[in-house]
Amino acid sequence: MKKFNPTISIMLFVFICVITGTACSHMTVESSPHGFESQATASASDDRSNIGPAIEISYDIEYTTAEQVETISQGVAYREIIDTLSGSSIESGIYSKLYIVDSEKLLVLRFDDIDEKCNLSGEELLSTAKLLSYPHGELPGASDPEHSVNYAIVVGENTVCTVDNGRAVCYKILLGDADIVFQDGDRADRDDIEFMSGVIVTYDYILDSMPRQAHCTKVVIVD
Repeated sequence: MKKFNPTISIMLFVFICVITGTACSHMTVESSPHGFESQATASASDDRSNIGPAIEISYDIEYTTAEQVETISQGVAYREIIDTLSGSSIESGIYSKLYIVDSEKLLVLRFDDIDEKCNLSGEELLSTAKLLSYPHGELPGASDPEHSVNYAIVVGENTVCTVDNGRAVCYKILLGDADIVFQDGDRADRDDIEFMSGVIVTYDYILDSMPRQAHCTKVVIVD
């Protein structure tokens, strides 16, 4: 029967610790100084807190024109509207569809059932669309140079849509320790972040998930 050798066990333990420590040192969360599309290395498991349960949104944002939207008649089913604007059907279980109108406005269709009839005409739908660009001139910068700032539109309870590098994208926003205020500086909370509100989002890193998630340090409710 072989004797237990404590020296070999200690050496093996030290070797494992060194290898494990080396691997862990490369698992970093990078800051995101260049917009929502910056490279991220954090995992989705680092999610701290969302505003609330997410509505099922189609993240396949499509482009249309005001002229196309205006052709929609009142009382048409959402299925037919989506077919008109997209030329394709929508996945089952999806209850919100996003369109960029004339490359400048965000139109959001929300419904409980794809065959539900929309009580708005095309012109009325267009009146609900919102500019994706910041409406008050130059977007304020972040006080911390390591943080990034984007203007976005709230499209779900924990989801925003913004334009980055000329492309419309959706992101989850994580508000576990975020400072939430109105534009005049008054204090606000998560309940004040409403559907289709314009918000200035300051964040320090992006979680690499689908969709990506921005860890917010501050949210300013613009309107």
